[in-house]
Amino acid sequence: MAEPLETDAWTEARFRAAVDFASQSPAAPAELLGLLEESHPAYGQRGAAAVVRMRGHALLALMRGPRPWPASVPFAAEELQSGHSPYLLAAAARVLQHVASPHPSLAPFVTSALTTLSQSDDAVDLSRYGGTASEGDAAPAFDEVMRALQWLGPAAAGERAALQTLLQQPGLAPEQRAALTHAVQALPMAHGHDGSGPQWHSSRDALASCINTRMSDVVLEDQDAQRLDWDELFVGAPTVLAFFYTRCDNARKCSLTISKLARMQDLLRQAGCFEQVRIAAITYDPTFDSPQRLRGYAASRGMQFAAGHRVLRVIEGHERLSRALGLGVSFVGHVVNRHRIEVFVLDLAGHVAAVHRRLQWREEELLEDVQQLLSASQEKVIPAPAVPASSSTPFARQRAAPAVRGIPGWTSTLLAMAIALFPKCPICGLTYLSMGSLVALPQVPGLYWTWPLIALASMINLAVLVWLARRERRWLGVALAALGSAMLFGWGAALQSDWGLWGGVVLHAAGALISVWTTSQRVAQAV
Repeated sequence: MAEPLETDAWTEARFRAAVDFASQSPAAPAELLGLLEESHPAYGQRGAAAVVRMRGHALLALMRGPRPWPASVPFAAEELQSGHSPYLLAAAARVLQHVASPHPSLAPFVTSALTTLSQSDDAVDLSRYGGTASEGDAAPAFDEVMRALQWLGPAAAGERAALQTLLQQPGLAPEQRAALTHAVQALPMAHGHDGSGPQWHSSRDALASCINTRMSDVVLEDQDAQRLDWDELFVGAPTVLAFFYTRCDNARKCSLTISKLARMQDLLRQAGCFEQVRIAAITYDPTFDSPQRLRGYAASRGMQFAAGHRVLRVIEGHERLSRALGLGVSFVGHVVNRHRIEVFVLDLAGHVAAVHRRLQWREEELLEDVQQLLSASQEKVIPAPAVPASSSTPFARQRAAPAVRGIPGWTSTLLAMAIALFPKCPICGLTYLSMGSLVALPQVPGLYWTWPLIALASMINLAVLVWLARRERRWLGVALAALGSAMLFGWGAALQSDWGLWGGVVLHAAGALISVWTTSQRVAQAV
């Protein structure tokens, strides 16, 4: 057996050699399926036509083994269900007959491929790399898929109605119509299969490639240009998370994904859990897909926008997100050249609880996933104490002040506020230190000899507040502190005004308190 070529720099010729070598290996199924993964580096920076040639060669290599490889079925079924290349559709139909046994759950994939080819058939030669037609050996891709339908035999009886609908379509060529009519007439009226054996209709996949790590440094922007991090979007409620991009030219992938999310929203409303479950779709193509484009694309396909229902693009951490979720996508520059269908169900911690890949997912199946998560979360949740209706302060609405025996209610509220504002991290402590310097320095005799120290304390305070604001994405505190600096050094120092001096100090203090309050609340929620 020849040694495979080195794969440091993937070329098309090198990929062919790797496929040929893998097909002769005892571990051929696993190696070939690895070469079919969309994220494989061989597909990076390849044009769409090259990717079609490469994947077709890898698909057909699955037939060279001595026995069927059931793990190959989803790859062939995916192509038949949502592919649109005649070469790949023909290759998938041939592979299906080699790696599977006739079963009713395979019949819809064959019907889908016939429907596609009724509008875009082409002559292909599966004996040649890339399927380029040659004289005498080429045949329509439709004919190859028809052989798969005949191979299914009685197992395809459930597709009789769908095939008869296809026969009524005006785009069928005379040869296609004749072959399809003969096949439909040969199907038994009653279902001729007991339904035993593996079921191939489910898109649910294993979770081996999903890494459940915290991704709080991943920042996204929604259809309204609002920026939020991973935890803000996906922690606290079950989430259905799909991937797509607006430039996708395959209507059975991205466009259908968003339409199915819209139908998922309808199911959630009917089940009474629309507000308890989040729906999100993230684009593979954040450079091109602006917030306005995302909104228009999703809205035109029926998706509704709400607090927990968004379309998004990644602003920071795109590579980290792709690696963590094991996304099946490859690019030419920033443009997607191949991707699979993939949707994730996230639990209340933002971790992957279920994943559906390659085959079209069913909304009812995902509804079951999220309902199970909701049921599990309700069993674990400890009810919070009721907040009195008379509680009208912001602090009381967020969390009732603890009632301490022997201490009046207003004292208890002040105590809760003090605990909330107490510095819970070194940065908050540094904020208090710099703010305290600004408040204390005006008491020092010979005030104007202390201006260098005041300037240093002001700069430290502003720097800390900017750091906090970038992390929390709330800039009110910085704005107040910056205004305080302008007042302190403009009106206070330049005009030697005590009012300007104290006004600047007060604004600085207010900005620091607001920033620390925001950070304290975030820390409390995380705990």
